Amino acid sequence: MQASGLQAGDQIGIFDGKYCVGSATIGIDQMMGCSISIPASSNDRMSESVNGFSDGHAIDIQLYRNTQTYKLNKVVVGGKDLFEKNGSLFVKVNSDILSAVQIVNETEKFECYPNPFASEITIEIRNYIETDVTVAIYNLIGQQIKQLYKGTNKGQLILKWNGTNDSDNQVIPGVYLCRMNDETKKVVFEGGK
Repeated sequence: MQASGLQAGDQIGIFDGKYCVGSATIGIDQMMGCSISIPASSNDRMSESVNGFSDGHAIDIQLYRNTQTYKLNKVVVGGKDLFEKNGSLFVKVNSDILSAVQIVNETEKFECYPNPFASEITIEIRNYIETDVTVAIYNLIGQQIKQLYKGTNKGQLILKWNGTNDSDNQVIPGVYLCRMNDETKKVVFEGGK
């Protein structure tokens, strides 16, 4: 799931048109296992209101994150792309599909250097207008490791991260995510070499 761009805490919904017929929240177990199973309910036709999917209708998948909803394009790897009772569908989503939440490598207002780093990385942020800014480091399963800044900024903001968590304990070497508001960059901590 790490390669998909999905994060722990994301909610995934299965839709038949405008009706959500199944949903699940991605947790650490799903991130570690690189998969999630979402059962969907069938319309029982016992009332006039729709209470599940209708056989033969197209399956849509949506991501809900930070009060935003994103329609996910899917790559079918098994099963049918239509609802059917007792049916299964296996899909993959990729980070390029999640254009609104994908990792950013090139941006003028947010840089991380040197990257990879052994003892300290500089996070440089430039805002041309006064902006609320939150900068934090996350691991690859979406857990916040350290909050570096939360406040208002206009102009240049220089932050440093020395590879420690919020308890000031050194983290293990590896790949981490530096997130500034909606933008995220991969940073590689090599440890004290």
